[in-house]
Amino acid sequence: PIVYFEPESISAKRYMMAASKLISMLENQGEVSNEAIQPIMPAGVSACSPEGQKIKAEHEAKKSGGCGSGCGCH
Repeated sequence: PIVYFEPESISAKRYMMAASKLISMLENQGEVSNEAIQPIMPAGVSACSPEGQKIKAEHEAKKSGGCGSGCGCH
């Protein structure tokens, strides 16, 4: 659970913005599994970094059943 004591704090506003985006995504997509909304990046890894892009590509490949390179899995 997330607890904050100052509803007008930056942390509280960011949490509420993230929650609103998640709720909107769930409403737009209908029934979404818990797995689909879990983060895939390890702590400290930016999704925009080369390492983050590699993790994202590997995750997408697992979802699609391939390796994502188009020339066989390594």
